[in-house]
Amino acid sequence: MVVPPRDTQLSLLWTARIDYTAGSYVDEHSHENYHQLLIILNGAGTLTSSTGSVPIKQECYYFLRPHTKHRFVFSHDTITLDYKFVCMDRKLDEWLQKLPWTGPCPMSELHGMKSVFHLALQHERNPLPHLPALIDASFKSACIALMANNPNDDSFTRDLDPETSFEPAQIMHQHYAKPIELKDLAKQFNYHPHYLIELFHRHTGLSPMQYLQQVRLKHAQRLLEFTSLSIEDVADRVGLRMPYFSKLFRLRKGLSPSHYRDQVKNARGKDITLNDEFQNIWRVQWQKKESP
Repeated sequence: MVVPPRDTQLSLLWTARIDYTAGSYVDEHSHENYHQLLIILNGAGTLTSSTGSVPIKQECYYFLRPHTKHRFVFSHDTITLDYKFVCMDRKLDEWLQKLPWTGPCPMSELHGMKSVFHLALQHERNPLPHLPALIDASFKSACIALMANNPNDDSFTRDLDPETSFEPAQIMHQHYAKPIELKDLAKQFNYHPHYLIELFHRHTGLSPMQYLQQVRLKHAQRLLEFTSLSIEDVADRVGLRMPYFSKLFRLRKGLSPSHYRDQVKNARGKDITLNDEFQNIWRVQWQKKESP
């Protein structure tokens, strides 16, 4: 039987759910040859490392690179998911080194990390040849999504799930073209506006208005790519007014809506190659019509 190979870029070494009681701690230490990703499901405490001290918060991640000395102190009962992994690819490792070492863990990314843990449990109970490779692939995908979907990133590449179970976000996906005010949305769910902001950060990593902007811009992107609507009509379709729409689009994407549309048009029929060693030599051939 052929066993699938482990991932050659990033491989999960170990994972565990660890529950810490209030007052417990982990003495200062470092990992010489691997990274650690700690996700806080609930609880609180303090993480002290060579870069300083930060509070341990519910539904946040903490990414500890090799050789980073760190210490955990838990002030409340705390439930964690802990992952230790190696990165063998130089370019991927360089990218990881530049990412924020802590941040919010939105529900979509948290779901991916929990799935990795469940796969690891499945492998422990019933080892199957394909599971380690599947675990590596799932963990790499979840890990990259978690740290790339940084709310401070203005590229608006965040994958917004229209099927989210978070009801206030559902409202935005359904009615993004209409005016949506924070106070009205909070009132609809009997929340205080400040509590709704907290919930949005917990579920999406964004504030409500940031999330609404992202939803609108995603739809505007698709309209610019696949329709011939004018820029003014695109703005109107997604609930934004000119010239604010152009200003926001340029801020998030780095170019104007019209330039973005031109860029997409120029890409029609163009090969998009993700590996420099790959050459696409196959082309569609059209049969010549015979003269009558």
